[in-house]
Amino acid sequence: MKSWQDAHVVARDALISVNLSAKQFDQSGLVEMIGAVIQASGLDPHNLELEITESTMMRAPELSGYILQQLRDMGVKVAIDDFGTGYSSMSHLKLLPLTKLKIDKSFVSDIPQDT
Repeated sequence: MKSWQDAHVVARDALISVNLSAKQFDQSGLVEMIGAVIQASGLDPHNLELEITESTMMRAPELSGYILQQLRDMGVKVAIDDFGTGYSSMSHLKLLPLTKLKIDKSFVSDIPQDT
């Protein structure tokens, strides 16, 4: 992303979204590794959005919230992907430092017909 910005392929304020797998999200030192990559690349952390799935978040909501808050404190945006495919409560969302909630189409597709 930083190379693309430097080559004027993308705008300086462009956003790149990166999906983190459950295995990646569970890695020890994830926040430190992301911080090191941001620093080494010179990318502004506001240009990075990391996505985890609802099911990944809900395996350990408190720990997930802690990790996501550390990322937000660095300036990284965080998104929950596939929301509505698991069993999380809307009240959990209020506790998370999210910048985006991506609701799965299957969760909302039949709203007009579902009494």
